Amino acid sequence: MFFIKITLKERPFLLLVSALTIFVIVFGFLVQLFERGIFLNAGYDSFKIVWNSMWVIILSMTTVGFGDVVPLTNLGRLFTMIACFAGTFVISLMTVTITTKIQMND
Repeated sequence: MFFIKITLKERPFLLLVSALTIFVIVFGFLVQLFERGIFLNAGYDSFKIVWNSMWVIILSMTTVGFGDVVPLTNLGRLFTMIACFAGTFVISLMTVTITTKIQMND
């Protein structure tokens, strides 16, 4: 925990971008794992490629949510919701960090 506090103080953008990247990769693979066999109406398996899973996670983390590819299983939806909360937390930390760096008090 001390290492995280020091890294967040010294190099905050490196830590936050790394955390965001790790979340996207881990949750993307988890969603792909649970959504792999689900076919959409057109017979197209949208989660056959891991990039589609990561696309869903990025859209969920940034709260954009286009809805072009969505998880259909309960576990896929659960991990997408967890990714949404984690992404909101990391992006809010990034906003605080940018605000802190912009201020001329340091």
